[in-house]
Amino acid sequence: HVPVDQVLALGQKIRGDGGRLVQLMGGEPAEHPDVIEIVRGLCRLGVRPVMATNGLRLASEPLFARRLRRAGLRKVNIQFDTLCAETSVAMRGQDLVSLKRQAVENAAGAGLRVGLIATMCDRNVHEACDILRFALSRMPEVNTVTFQSLAAKGRVPAGLQPTGRTAILGHLLNSANEAGFDLSPQDILPPPQYMPWRALT
Repeated sequence: HVPVDQVLALGQKIRGDGGRLVQLMGGEPAEHPDVIEIVRGLCRLGVRPVMATNGLRLASEPLFARRLRRAGLRKVNIQFDTLCAETSVAMRGQDLVSLKRQAVENAAGAGLRVGLIATMCDRNVHEACDILRFALSRMPEVNTVTFQSLAAKGRVPAGLQPTGRTAILGHLLNSANEAGFDLSPQDILPPPQYMPWRALT
């Protein structure tokens, strides 16, 4: 794990360079033994932390979300690829659907804003509209949904094929409009660019 003082030193540099937001990413930041201290320290520096997480600790420890909120965290981005048990097994090795739903509920119940991050491939791209519908059902707590293409490297289960940005957008717009959503390309924004930590050290 990255030591707390190193994280806060980077936070201080970011703040000094005019940055205002830091996304805590993995590995899995929720498993860092000092994540509460890190969140609290970044907030004291005047930097707003956001945590990207698989959501499993949020689901299994309801008080964890409340501790994060008390420390100053305002938003979590939760990995949320599918609402189908079989697809979850294919993509993540086990059925995590109920845990993902519980993570959203626990985070929202603690007063955190929630973003969903869906990694899209040939197995789940047809679910883009379903994921959007789920997010809309949890507004205003869920206030962003990010659709990103599977990167064909690292821990990618055999048989999954990436779906490109154009195909994702097409599936989302077509299925949303068929479902009666008034969705247009103007409603979809590119995500911000993040500078990796190693560029700051």
